[in-house]
Amino acid sequence: MRILFAPLITRLKLTESHERVRMLSEEAMRRGHEVALSANQCCNYSKIKGTGLYEAPLPKNLKSSIIKQKTGKESIPKDWFYKVDNMHSFSDALYIMGAIGKKYYKRDVESIASAIDSFKPDIVYSDLRPGALSASLSRNVRIASTVTFPLCEYHSQDRYVLDIINSCNSKIGISKSGSLCDFFDRSDLRFVPSIYELEPLAGKSVIFTGPIRKTESVKALIPSKKIVIKLRSMDSEFILKETIKAFKGTDFNILLVSSKLGNGDFGNVTVRKNINMKKQLADAAVFIHNGENEDVFNSITTDTPQIVVQCNVYFLKYNGYSIQRNKAGLLIEKEEFNRNRLPRIVDKILSKEKYLENTKKLSKILARHGGAVTVIDEMEKLTGR
Repeated sequence: MRILFAPLITRLKLTESHERVRMLSEEAMRRGHEVALSANQCCNYSKIKGTGLYEAPLPKNLKSSIIKQKTGKESIPKDWFYKVDNMHSFSDALYIMGAIGKKYYKRDVESIASAIDSFKPDIVYSDLRPGALSASLSRNVRIASTVTFPLCEYHSQDRYVLDIINSCNSKIGISKSGSLCDFFDRSDLRFVPSIYELEPLAGKSVIFTGPIRKTESVKALIPSKKIVIKLRSMDSEFILKETIKAFKGTDFNILLVSSKLGNGDFGNVTVRKNINMKKQLADAAVFIHNGENEDVFNSITTDTPQIVVQCNVYFLKYNGYSIQRNKAGLLIEKEEFNRNRLPRIVDKILSKEKYLENTKKLSKILARHGGAVTVIDEMEKLTGR
């Protein structure tokens, strides 16, 4: 089988798409399949041994100057998406990253179509890159896509991106779509890197894989009075000050993870720049974070109830909502992270067994999903190769 992978391309640091493509490529090549990438050698790219590369255009970063003004830095920080005020949808995300625009989308589709003509893949895999779907449809090549509930359902009526896609598609003989969800429905396979309980998408071609890097459950220890905090959406000094005040004189031990604070000890509050997160969560009572995918899954696989602090990023807010809907934790407003409210919120989590029990249920479900193995299995079935 010949597979052309098309990861998301942006000038901003956002490695998740490329990491998924790396793991899928390695699994495919392990089975003897041929792999090529339609990519740009930008900040997110790293060479994958054994793959071919078809160079794709690099979009402008429309918001880089605004982010630099807010951070005061020339280089774009890894947590840049916390610095913008209007990332309420997939359209917003693509716009902010500069990964969409009439001229750019046309160039991107043309570059992928050219790669298809040269490489002649049996299937194309689009990881959050709509242009790959347009190019594949124009060349009548099978297409698999990464999809998520926030992308397809949450604000699925976004017009900005959809209008650009429809405009380009109409010029290459592809009928218009009524929504982004309708557009991605045209994929032969739609892979959700999560589980149904967290992202309840429906459809014949929808396949739930769990995280592409299969997340192994960690043997959970007896929960201690440890609370792990990792928040990138708020000022680190404020978080430290409020945490110290909130838990002073209690028997809780707090581990605050922040790359912006120096390592230090403040009574029962310990600050570290980096930790082995899964190891530290193994005996934690609660994990407080912003809803990043890795943090959500680390919590679940270590049987740790979560408190998700809302921020301005649409998919992180959805993750928090999903955890709360599954009664595996709570979603709180950022204003609630203060010395007065925080102890009561933690007590609410610890006083009700349902949060721990439901987290364990999700962990068992997650363990049944195969990640990259599932994706390549399904692509082999579809292509017969």
